[in-house]
Amino acid sequence: MPCGIEVSTIEPSFIRSSIFEKAAATSQTHRYTGTRYEASWLQFNRALLQQESGAALPSKVTRAVRHAIESRVPRTRYPLDRIWYISQWLPDRVFDRFIFKALGLNKLMSSDT
Repeated sequence: MPCGIEVSTIEPSFIRSSIFEKAAATSQTHRYTGTRYEASWLQFNRALLQQESGAALPSKVTRAVRHAIESRVPRTRYPLDRIWYISQWLPDRVFDRFIFKALGLNKLMSSDT
């Protein structure tokens, strides 16, 4: 923004890919057996499997990227999962400024600096 460049953000969440297979194949569950992290690690892996079953197809991301590139007026955000819809309650730039302020970046992100 300080340089006058507008950005579109693709917010996909979980997308079907080989990442789930790779994670299962390289799981280091034995490293956590008997430790305080065992239950958390097991729950994390269960959650991954649940997410895999509901993950969107890569084509969903492809469509959003294509729209952002080809559109004369692209959206600032492409929330592809309901978790990202919190930004719907506020205008995108207002939402961004709240985040920038919380991170102490609001002065750096202003276009007049």
